[in-house]
Amino acid sequence: MNLVRAISGAEYRSGLALPQEWLIDALGGPMSSSGESVTVEKALRVAPFNAGVRLISGAMLSCPLKVYRDVNGEKVNARDHSAWKLLHDAPNPMTPAGRFWETVVAHLLLYGDAFLWKNRTDEVLVDELWIMDPNQLTIEWDASGRRKTFVQQSTGSRRVYTDEEVLHIPAWSLDGLKGRSAVMLCREALGAAMARDQFEGAFYKRGAVFSGFLKSPTRIENDDTVRRLKQRFIGAFQGARDAHGVPLLEEGFDYVQAQTSLREMQFVESQQLTATTIATMLNIPPSYLGGSTGDSLTYGTRESEAIQFVTHGLMPWTSRVEEALAADRSIFPLPSWQPEFVLDGLMRADAKTRAEIYSIMFRVKALLPNEMRALENRSPILGGDTFPEEPPPPEPVVEPSPTEEAAAAI
Repeated sequence: MNLVRAISGAEYRSGLALPQEWLIDALGGPMSSSGESVTVEKALRVAPFNAGVRLISGAMLSCPLKVYRDVNGEKVNARDHSAWKLLHDAPNPMTPAGRFWETVVAHLLLYGDAFLWKNRTDEVLVDELWIMDPNQLTIEWDASGRRKTFVQQSTGSRRVYTDEEVLHIPAWSLDGLKGRSAVMLCREALGAAMARDQFEGAFYKRGAVFSGFLKSPTRIENDDTVRRLKQRFIGAFQGARDAHGVPLLEEGFDYVQAQTSLREMQFVESQQLTATTIATMLNIPPSYLGGSTGDSLTYGTRESEAIQFVTHGLMPWTSRVEEALAADRSIFPLPSWQPEFVLDGLMRADAKTRAEIYSIMFRVKALLPNEMRALENRSPILGGDTFPEEPPPPEPVVEPSPTEEAAAAI
Protein backbone atom coordinates (compact mmCIF):
# COMPACT_ATOMS: atom_id res chain seq x y z
CA MET A 1 0.00 0.00 0.00
CA ASN A 2 1.37 3.43 -0.87
CA LEU A 3 0.78 6.74 0.85
CA VAL A 4 -1.58 8.06 -1.85
CA ARG A 5 -3.85 5.06 -1.56
CA ALA A 6 -3.76 5.26 2.22
CA ILE A 7 -5.03 8.83 2.22
CA SER A 8 -7.33 8.95 -0.80
CA GLY A 9 -8.06 5.29 -1.45
CA ALA A 10 -10.49 2.87 0.08
CA GLU A 11 -8.70 2.15 3.34
CA TYR A 12 -6.15 3.32 5.88
CA ARG A 13 -4.45 0.62 7.88
CA SER A 14 -1.09 -0.54 9.11
CA GLY A 15 1.23 -2.45 6.80
CA LEU A 16 4.90 -2.91 6.06
CA ALA A 17 4.87 0.00 3.60
CA LEU A 18 3.01 2.34 5.98
CA PRO A 19 3.36 0.79 9.45
CA GLN A 20 1.70 2.12 12.55
CA GLU A 21 3.71 2.48 15.72
CA TRP A 22 2.47 -0.73 17.34
CA LEU A 23 3.87 -2.65 14.36
CA ILE A 24 7.09 -0.63 14.46
CA ASP A 25 7.50 -1.52 18.14
CA ALA A 26 6.80 -5.19 17.44
CA LEU A 27 9.57 -5.23 14.83
CA GLY A 28 12.06 -3.70 17.26
CA GLY A 29 11.47 -0.04 16.47
CA PRO A 30 12.96 2.17 13.78
CA MET A 31 16.74 2.47 13.77
CA SER A 32 18.21 5.86 14.60
CA SER A 33 21.50 7.23 13.31
CA SER A 34 23.20 6.16 16.54
CA GLY A 35 22.32 2.52 15.79
CA GLU A 36 19.73 2.29 18.58
CA SER A 37 16.19 1.15 17.84
CA VAL A 38 13.62 3.52 19.32
CA THR A 39 10.36 2.26 20.82
CA VAL A 40 8.00 3.68 23.42
CA GLU A 41 9.34 1.45 26.20
CA LYS A 42 12.95 2.28 25.35
CA ALA A 43 12.17 5.98 25.04
CA LEU A 44 10.76 6.05 28.58
CA ARG A 45 14.15 4.86 29.86
CA VAL A 46 15.67 8.16 28.72
CA ALA A 47 15.43 10.33 31.83
CA PRO A 48 14.72 13.75 30.22
CA PHE A 49 12.03 12.33 27.93
CA ASN A 50 10.43 10.37 30.77
CA ALA A 51 10.43 13.49 32.94
CA GLY A 52 8.92 15.60 30.14
CA VAL A 53 6.08 13.16 29.46
CA ARG A 54 5.28 12.82 33.17
CA LEU A 55 5.48 16.59 33.62
CA ILE A 56 2.96 17.35 30.85
CA SER A 57 0.58 14.49 31.56
CA GLY A 58 0.86 14.92 35.34
CA ALA A 59 -0.19 18.56 35.04
CA MET A 60 -3.66 17.26 34.11
CA LEU A 61 -4.16 16.32 37.76
CA SER A 62 -4.31 20.06 38.56
CA CYS A 63 -6.66 20.96 35.69
CA PRO A 64 -10.31 20.06 36.37
CA LEU A 65 -12.43 19.53 33.27
CA LYS A 66 -15.64 21.53 33.62
CA VAL A 67 -18.75 21.79 31.47
CA TYR A 68 -20.13 25.20 30.57
CA ARG A 69 -23.43 26.29 29.04
CA ASP A 70 -23.74 29.30 26.76
CA VAL A 71 -26.58 31.44 28.11
CA ASN A 72 -27.06 34.57 26.00
CA GLY A 73 -23.35 34.80 25.35
CA GLU A 74 -22.42 34.22 29.00
CA LYS A 75 -20.48 31.11 30.06
CA VAL A 76 -22.19 29.41 33.03
CA ASN A 77 -21.20 26.27 34.92
CA ALA A 78 -23.46 23.39 33.84
CA ARG A 79 -23.30 21.22 36.95
CA ASP A 80 -26.70 19.74 36.16
CA HIS A 81 -25.49 18.37 32.80
CA SER A 82 -24.84 14.62 32.68
CA ALA A 83 -21.40 15.23 31.19
CA TRP A 84 -20.28 17.12 34.31
CA LYS A 85 -20.13 13.97 36.39
CA LEU A 86 -18.70 12.02 33.45
CA LEU A 87 -15.85 14.43 32.66
CA HIS A 88 -15.28 16.34 35.89
CA ASP A 89 -15.75 13.64 38.53
CA ALA A 90 -15.09 10.15 37.14
CA PRO A 91 -15.37 8.92 33.53
CA ASN A 92 -15.91 5.39 34.87
CA PRO A 93 -16.28 3.73 38.28
CA MET A 94 -12.64 2.60 38.28
CA THR A 95 -10.81 5.79 37.32
CA PRO A 96 -11.07 9.29 38.80
CA ALA A 97 -11.05 12.16 36.34
CA GLY A 98 -7.54 13.46 37.07
CA ARG A 99 -5.86 10.11 36.53
CA PHE A 100 -8.04 9.43 33.49
CA TRP A 101 -7.04 12.60 31.60
CA GLU A 102 -3.43 12.17 32.70
CA THR A 103 -3.39 8.80 30.93
CA VAL A 104 -5.11 10.21 27.85
CA VAL A 105 -2.45 12.92 27.43
CA ALA A 106 0.31 10.37 28.04
CA HIS A 107 -1.10 8.23 25.21
CA LEU A 108 -1.19 11.26 22.91
CA LEU A 109 2.46 11.99 23.65
CA LEU A 110 3.75 8.43 23.44
CA TYR A 111 1.55 6.88 20.74
CA GLY A 112 0.11 9.86 18.88
CA ASP A 113 -3.48 8.70 19.46
CA ALA A 114 -5.86 8.18 22.36
CA PHE A 115 -8.89 5.88 22.07
CA LEU A 116 -11.85 5.99 24.47
CA TRP A 117 -14.57 3.35 24.45
CA LYS A 118 -18.02 4.89 24.96
CA ASN A 119 -20.41 2.90 27.13
CA ARG A 120 -24.12 3.69 27.04
CA THR A 121 -26.91 2.47 29.28
CA ASP A 122 -29.79 4.10 27.38
CA GLU A 123 -28.12 3.72 23.93
CA VAL A 124 -28.29 7.49 23.43
CA LEU A 125 -25.94 9.42 25.69
CA VAL A 126 -22.59 8.16 26.92
CA ASP A 127 -22.39 7.60 30.66
CA GLU A 128 -18.95 5.93 30.87
CA LEU A 129 -15.61 6.35 29.11
CA TRP A 130 -12.89 3.68 29.20
CA ILE A 131 -9.31 4.04 27.99
CA MET A 132 -8.27 1.58 25.29
CA ASP A 133 -4.75 0.34 24.61
CA PRO A 134 -3.35 2.12 21.52
CA ASN A 135 -1.06 -0.85 20.85
CA GLN A 136 -4.07 -3.05 20.05
CA LEU A 137 -5.96 -0.68 17.76
CA THR A 138 -5.51 -0.01 14.06
CA ILE A 139 -7.24 2.84 12.22
CA GLU A 140 -8.97 1.99 8.96
CA TRP A 141 -10.40 4.70 6.70
CA ASP A 142 -13.08 4.04 4.11
CA ALA A 143 -12.74 6.95 1.69
CA SER A 144 -15.83 6.04 -0.35
CA GLY A 145 -18.09 6.02 2.69
CA ARG A 146 -16.12 8.70 4.54
CA ARG A 147 -16.08 6.48 7.59
CA LYS A 148 -13.40 5.61 10.10
CA THR A 149 -13.27 2.29 11.95
CA PHE A 150 -10.96 0.88 14.59
CA VAL A 151 -9.76 -2.72 14.53
CA GLN A 152 -8.70 -4.29 17.80
CA GLN A 153 -6.24 -7.13 17.38
CA SER A 154 -5.53 -9.51 20.24
CA THR A 155 -4.55 -13.12 20.57
CA GLY A 156 -6.95 -15.13 18.44
CA SER A 157 -9.58 -12.39 18.13
CA ARG A 158 -10.41 -9.42 15.96
CA ARG A 159 -13.07 -6.81 16.67
CA VAL A 160 -14.11 -3.78 14.64
CA TYR A 161 -15.37 -0.61 16.37
CA THR A 162 -17.11 2.34 14.74
CA ASP A 163 -16.75 5.98 15.68
CA GLU A 164 -20.08 5.62 17.46
CA GLU A 165 -18.38 3.23 19.87
CA VAL A 166 -14.90 4.76 20.11
CA LEU A 167 -13.86 8.37 20.57
CA HIS A 168 -10.56 8.93 18.75
CA ILE A 169 -8.34 11.84 19.80
CA PRO A 170 -5.35 12.27 17.46
CA ALA A 171 -2.21 14.23 18.22
CA TRP A 172 -0.39 16.38 15.67
CA SER A 173 -1.04 14.80 12.29
CA LEU A 174 -0.03 15.04 8.66
CA ASP A 175 -3.20 13.50 7.26
CA GLY A 176 -5.84 14.28 9.86
CA LEU A 177 -6.43 10.57 10.53
CA LYS A 178 -3.42 9.23 12.39
CA GLY A 179 -1.53 11.20 15.03
CA ARG A 180 2.26 11.39 15.24
CA SER A 181 3.87 10.51 18.56
CA ALA A 182 6.61 12.46 20.27
CA VAL A 183 8.68 9.26 20.32
CA MET A 184 8.89 9.19 16.54
CA LEU A 185 9.37 12.94 16.27
CA CYS A 186 12.24 12.82 18.79
CA ARG A 187 13.68 9.57 17.41
CA GLU A 188 17.17 10.85 16.62
CA ALA A 189 17.57 12.70 19.91
CA LEU A 190 16.27 9.69 21.83
CA GLY A 191 18.54 7.31 19.92
CA ALA A 192 21.57 9.45 20.71
CA ALA A 193 20.55 9.58 24.39
CA MET A 194 20.15 5.79 24.48
CA ALA A 195 23.60 5.28 22.98
CA ARG A 196 25.13 7.70 25.45
CA ASP A 197 23.41 6.01 28.41
CA GLN A 198 24.71 2.62 27.25
CA PHE A 199 28.20 4.04 26.93
CA GLU A 200 28.02 5.52 30.41
CA GLY A 201 26.67 2.27 31.87
CA ALA A 202 29.46 0.28 30.25
CA PHE A 203 31.97 2.83 31.58
CA TYR A 204 30.84 2.30 35.18
CA LYS A 205 30.63 -1.46 34.65
CA ARG A 206 34.33 -1.36 33.84
CA GLY A 207 34.89 0.34 37.17
CA ALA A 208 34.94 3.90 35.82
CA VAL A 209 38.17 3.12 33.99
CA PHE A 210 38.52 3.74 30.27
CA SER A 211 39.66 0.95 28.03
CA GLY A 212 43.29 0.70 27.05
CA PHE A 213 45.94 -1.82 26.17
CA LEU A 214 48.93 -3.51 27.77
CA LYS A 215 52.27 -2.72 26.20
CA SER A 216 55.00 -5.35 26.35
CA PRO A 217 58.68 -4.64 25.64
CA THR A 218 58.98 -8.02 23.91
CA ARG A 219 56.80 -10.15 21.66
CA ILE A 220 54.67 -12.74 23.45
CA GLU A 221 54.37 -15.98 21.54
CA ASN A 222 52.28 -17.89 24.06
CA ASP A 223 48.53 -17.20 23.72
CA ASP A 224 47.84 -18.63 27.18
CA THR A 225 50.08 -15.98 28.67
CA VAL A 226 48.18 -13.25 26.83
CA ARG A 227 44.81 -14.53 28.06
CA ARG A 228 46.11 -14.88 31.63
CA LEU A 229 47.41 -11.32 31.74
CA LYS A 230 44.20 -9.96 30.23
CA GLN A 231 41.98 -11.77 32.70
CA ARG A 232 44.12 -10.70 35.64
CA PHE A 233 43.97 -7.06 34.56
CA ILE A 234 40.21 -7.12 33.87
CA GLY A 235 39.52 -8.90 37.17
CA ALA A 236 41.27 -6.16 39.09
CA PHE A 237 39.28 -3.31 37.54
CA GLN A 238 35.98 -4.51 36.09
CA GLY A 239 32.74 -3.74 37.94
CA ALA A 240 31.96 -1.31 40.74
CA ARG A 241 33.11 -3.72 43.45
CA ASP A 242 36.61 -4.13 41.99
CA ALA A 243 36.92 -0.64 40.55
CA HIS A 244 39.94 0.24 42.66
CA GLY A 245 41.85 -3.03 42.42
CA VAL A 246 45.61 -3.03 41.99
CA PRO A 247 46.85 -5.33 39.20
CA LEU A 248 50.38 -6.62 39.06
CA LEU A 249 51.97 -6.02 35.65
CA GLU A 250 54.72 -8.49 34.92
CA GLU A 251 57.64 -8.61 32.52
CA GLY A 252 57.87 -4.81 32.22
CA PHE A 253 54.32 -4.32 30.93
CA ASP A 254 52.88 -0.81 30.73
CA TYR A 255 49.21 0.20 30.65
CA VAL A 256 48.28 2.76 27.97
CA GLN A 257 44.85 4.41 28.12
CA ALA A 258 43.16 4.37 24.72
CA GLN A 259 40.32 6.87 25.28
CA THR A 260 39.98 10.44 26.43
CA SER A 261 38.25 11.47 29.64
CA LEU A 262 34.58 12.29 29.98
CA ARG A 263 35.46 15.93 30.45
CA GLU A 264 37.46 16.03 27.23
CA MET A 265 34.56 14.41 25.37
CA GLN A 266 32.21 17.08 26.81
CA PHE A 267 29.99 14.35 28.18
CA VAL A 268 28.06 16.62 30.59
CA GLU A 269 27.49 19.19 27.85
CA SER A 270 26.12 16.44 25.62
CA GLN A 271 23.66 15.41 28.33
CA GLN A 272 22.43 18.99 28.68
CA LEU A 273 22.12 19.30 24.90
CA THR A 274 19.94 16.17 24.77
CA ALA A 275 17.71 17.49 27.56
CA THR A 276 17.43 20.84 25.77
CA THR A 277 16.57 19.15 22.47
CA ILE A 278 13.86 16.97 24.03
CA ALA A 279 12.41 19.96 25.90
CA THR A 280 12.28 21.90 22.64
CA MET A 281 10.45 19.03 20.92
CA LEU A 282 7.93 18.89 23.79
CA ASN A 283 7.52 22.70 23.83
CA ILE A 284 8.45 23.06 27.48
CA PRO A 285 11.20 25.21 29.09
CA PRO A 286 14.59 23.41 28.94
CA SER A 287 15.30 24.17 32.61
CA TYR A 288 12.37 21.89 33.53
CA LEU A 289 14.39 18.91 32.23
CA GLY A 290 17.84 20.03 33.32
CA GLY A 291 18.70 21.60 29.99
CA SER A 292 20.43 24.89 29.39
CA THR A 293 18.67 28.13 28.51
CA GLY A 294 21.73 30.36 28.47
CA ASP A 295 20.06 32.74 30.95
CA SER A 296 20.16 33.00 34.72
CA LEU A 297 16.94 31.82 36.33
CA THR A 298 15.51 34.86 38.08
CA TYR A 299 11.99 35.17 39.46
CA GLY A 300 10.89 36.84 36.23
CA THR A 301 12.23 34.06 34.02
CA ARG A 302 10.68 31.37 36.21
CA GLU A 303 7.29 33.08 36.03
CA SER A 304 7.58 33.46 32.25
CA GLU A 305 8.63 29.81 31.96
CA ALA A 306 5.54 28.74 33.89
CA ILE A 307 3.38 30.68 31.43
CA GLN A 308 5.33 29.17 28.52
CA PHE A 309 4.80 25.66 29.89
CA VAL A 310 1.04 26.12 30.15
CA THR A 311 0.63 28.01 26.89
CA HIS A 312 2.87 25.94 24.61
CA GLY A 313 3.49 22.68 26.47
CA LEU A 314 0.05 21.87 27.90
CA MET A 315 -2.70 23.83 26.13
CA PRO A 316 -2.23 22.11 22.73
CA TRP A 317 -3.09 18.79 24.40
CA THR A 318 -6.01 20.07 26.47
CA SER A 319 -7.41 21.83 23.41
CA ARG A 320 -7.30 18.58 21.40
CA VAL A 321 -9.22 16.74 24.12
CA GLU A 322 -11.76 19.56 24.47
CA GLU A 323 -12.31 19.73 20.72
CA ALA A 324 -12.85 15.97 20.37
CA LEU A 325 -15.29 15.85 23.30
CA ALA A 326 -17.27 18.90 22.15
CA ALA A 327 -17.69 17.45 18.65
CA ASP A 328 -19.11 14.14 19.94
CA ARG A 329 -22.88 14.39 19.88
CA SER A 330 -23.26 11.31 22.06
CA ILE A 331 -21.68 13.33 24.89
CA PHE A 332 -22.88 16.85 24.02
CA PRO A 333 -26.06 16.67 21.92
CA LEU A 334 -26.19 20.47 21.58
CA PRO A 335 -23.30 22.79 20.66
CA SER A 336 -24.32 25.23 23.40
CA TRP A 337 -22.48 23.02 25.92
CA GLN A 338 -18.70 23.10 25.92
CA PRO A 339 -16.05 21.28 27.98
CA GLU A 340 -13.04 23.25 29.15
CA PHE A 341 -10.00 22.46 31.29
CA VAL A 342 -9.34 25.07 33.98
CA LEU A 343 -5.63 25.94 33.76
CA ASP A 344 -5.63 28.95 36.10
CA GLY A 345 -4.08 27.01 38.96
CA LEU A 346 -0.91 26.34 36.96
CA MET A 347 -0.36 30.05 36.28
CA ARG A 348 -1.05 31.11 39.86
CA ALA A 349 0.97 34.14 40.93
CA ASP A 350 2.50 34.71 44.38
CA ALA A 351 0.37 35.97 47.29
CA LYS A 352 1.45 39.62 46.99
CA THR A 353 0.75 39.76 43.25
CA ARG A 354 -2.64 38.08 43.69
CA ALA A 355 -3.60 40.56 46.40
CA GLU A 356 -2.71 43.49 44.13
CA ILE A 357 -4.71 41.99 41.24
CA TYR A 358 -7.73 41.33 43.45
CA SER A 359 -7.60 44.90 44.76
CA ILE A 360 -7.66 46.32 41.25
CA MET A 361 -10.39 43.91 40.08
CA PHE A 362 -12.54 44.78 43.10
CA ARG A 363 -12.02 48.51 42.57
CA VAL A 364 -13.28 48.32 38.98
CA LYS A 365 -16.07 45.94 40.05
CA ALA A 366 -14.73 43.01 38.01
CA LEU A 367 -14.64 40.49 40.88
CA LEU A 368 -16.95 40.08 43.85
CA PRO A 369 -15.49 39.30 47.29
CA ASN A 370 -16.83 35.74 47.24
CA GLU A 371 -15.46 35.20 43.74
CA MET A 372 -12.03 36.17 45.00
CA ARG A 373 -12.44 33.90 48.02
CA ALA A 374 -13.40 31.02 45.74
CA LEU A 375 -10.19 31.54 43.75
CA GLU A 376 -8.30 31.25 47.03
CA ASN A 377 -10.23 28.10 48.03
CA ARG A 378 -11.97 29.88 50.88
CA SER A 379 -15.60 29.64 51.94
CA PRO A 380 -17.98 32.50 51.03
CA ILE A 381 -18.88 35.21 53.50
CA LEU A 382 -22.15 36.98 54.19
CA GLY A 383 -22.58 39.93 51.88
CA GLY A 384 -19.75 38.80 49.61
CA ASP A 385 -21.98 38.42 46.56
CA THR A 386 -22.61 42.14 46.15
CA PHE A 387 -20.45 45.19 45.85
CA PRO A 388 -20.79 47.67 48.76
CA GLU A 389 -22.90 50.70 48.01
CA GLU A 390 -20.84 53.78 47.47
CA PRO A 391 -21.87 56.86 49.44
CA PRO A 392 -23.42 59.61 47.33
CA PRO A 393 -20.99 62.32 46.32
CA PRO A 394 -21.11 65.45 48.52
CA GLU A 395 -23.13 68.37 47.22
CA PRO A 396 -20.93 71.09 45.75
CA VAL A 397 -20.46 74.21 47.87
CA VAL A 398 -21.59 77.33 45.98
CA GLU A 399 -19.76 80.50 46.95
CA PRO A 400 -22.03 83.62 47.01
CA SER A 401 -21.22 86.33 44.50
CA PRO A 402 -20.19 89.86 45.67
CA THR A 403 -23.60 91.25 44.66
CA GLU A 404 -25.40 88.67 46.78
CA GLU A 405 -23.15 89.47 49.76
CA ALA A 406 -23.93 93.22 49.45
CA ALA A 407 -27.65 92.57 49.20
CA ALA A 408 -27.54 90.40 52.32
CA ALA A 409 -25.73 93.16 54.24
CA ILE A 410 -28.49 95.76 53.47
